[in-house]
Amino acid sequence: LKRYAEIVESTYEGIISFDLQGVITSWNPACYEIFGWTPLEACGQHISIIYPERLIEDMSEMLHDLRERSPIERHEAQRLK
Repeated sequence: LKRYAEIVESTYEGIISFDLQGVITSWNPACYEIFGWTPLEACGQHISIIYPERLIEDMSEMLHDLRERSPIERHEAQRLK
């Protein structure tokens, strides 16, 4: 687990986790460079803070599918910067 945490913390890729309600639970340092929010600012916020308004409905559907344990085959991501 420690090794995994070190990888997540040191990567240049943004890695975000959120719960089934869409609340951000982790936000690695690379996300600051990508989105401009620090981990303290982002954690506890709804994941919609990084979605373009036109994709909010898609995000809601994805969360619904996750809550229903439906597999997400493909998910093309577009986010706000």
